[in-house]
Amino acid sequence: MKKVLILLFLILAILKGYAQHELDIISGFTVSNLKGVEQDVDTSPRFSWHGGVYGGIQLSKSFLIKSGLIYTMAGVRLPEESFRFVNSTQKMDYLDLPVLVTYRLKKFRFQAGPQFSFLIRASFEDQNIKEEFKKTYTGIRYGVSFYVSPAVTLQLHGTASLTELNANPPPDQSIITYNFSVGFNPLRKE
Repeated sequence: MKKVLILLFLILAILKGYAQHELDIISGFTVSNLKGVEQDVDTSPRFSWHGGVYGGIQLSKSFLIKSGLIYTMAGVRLPEESFRFVNSTQKMDYLDLPVLVTYRLKKFRFQAGPQFSFLIRASFEDQNIKEEFKKTYTGIRYGVSFYVSPAVTLQLHGTASLTELNANPPPDQSIITYNFSVGFNPLRKE
């Protein structure tokens, strides 16, 4: 946790220096699911939320590099038939650090790049299962933003993990998340 706090401080310090270019405060809904769950277990997506901040460094008129910190609540729902519990939920909360190359095209921003995620909490039916998962995973993040106004954006991002989640495989699990966000840039005028 100490390393995560140091990393958070360093990123926020860097972003503060470049805030005049891009700064987005985001919040929205997350839909996530696990791949690689045992064959006989039927899963459904977990619906939750995320929130965080992005900052960007302008490289040219059309390109910029964006990075940020996003707290994402992910996981999977397991229906009644799969376990003795009724509609059990496996919750996995991450602090995500994406580094995105962004291309501007009028009111749209197309983004892609690596994401580094740090496991904050993992639970199943109020039982701590954090030790069953790796502390970090690497993924690919991609998405599009639409500027409703100079200060407000609508965003859709997807993330797919490239590394397995389990500390002791098998099963080899990976996570897929989709984030639907509203962003606000307090530095831009209407």
